Amino acid sequence: MSATETFPLVVITGPVGVGKTTTAWALSALLTQHAIPHTMIDVDALRATFPPPSDDRFNERLGHRNLADVTRNAREVGSTRLIAADVIESNAGKDAYREAIPDAAVIVVRLIASIEAIHARILTRNSAGAGSEAGVAWERDRAAELIVIMDAADVADIRIETSGRGADEVAREIGVWLGWLSED
Repeated sequence: MSATETFPLVVITGPVGVGKTTTAWALSALLTQHAIPHTMIDVDALRATFPPPSDDRFNERLGHRNLADVTRNAREVGSTRLIAADVIESNAGKDAYREAIPDAAVIVVRLIASIEAIHARILTRNSAGAGSEAGVAWERDRAAELIVIMDAADVADIRIETSGRGADEVAREIGVWLGWLSED
C-alpha cells in the first residue's frame, strides 16, 4: 500500500457463477477464525434497487456510493480490511472503487473456472426453484460474455482457478497470497 492507501479492499471478481460470493464468505470465515477484523460485502446487495438508471443498467454507481458508506461505518467499529464480491469488467470499474474509497488499496482477485464448471454451478444454485429458465439462460450467457470481457480487460492482480476446488480451499489461497493467513 502507498502512504495514502491505508485500508485493503479486496474485490473478488469473476463471471456469473464462478463462486465470488461463496468464496468471499469462506474468506470471511477464515479471517474470523483467526480473529482478523474485517467486513465482507456482496456488492449486488448494495445496488439491488429497481429500476436502475438508464445509463447504469447494473446500478454500479449506487453500489459504490453504498459501499463507501458501509466501509466508513465498518471502520468506525474496528474493521481493518474489506472483502467485496463483485463483477469488475474494466479498469474503469477498478477505478470506481478507488474513487468511492480513496484511501483504499484496491486489490482485484479474479476467480476463473471452465465454462462447464460455471454452467454446473449456475444450475446447482438455481435448482431449488430460485431461478426461472430464462434467468438461468441469462446467467449462462452473461457468464460467457464476462469471460471474454474480463480476459480482454485483464484488471486482476491475481487469477485463481476454481474448477474442481471448494470455496474454503480457494479462500485460503487468497488469504495466504494477501499475507493475511499463514500457509499452514
